[in-house]
Amino acid sequence: MDNTTSGFMWFLSVAVREIELGILEERVLCQLSHYMPKYDNGEFNDLNPEERQSVDRDVEFVKHNVKIIPEDILHIDEG
Repeated sequence: MDNTTSGFMWFLSVAVREIELGILEERVLCQLSHYMPKYDNGEFNDLNPEERQSVDRDVEFVKHNVKIIPEDILHIDEG
């Protein structure tokens, strides 16, 4: 898994597009379950102000449209 800021931004943009089209794939949802908690915890803090504004907008869009279950809880539930 690519734990870089660019990896997060790429999956976030894919998720936004798939949500807009109504075709959010399970693999993208799983990636969001990995990346979103990391973003919420400040792990991707190397964004410039313009990137931060865009990412924050996309994160809010995703959170408004999809229930994100953190990856560690997902794995516990899968047993």
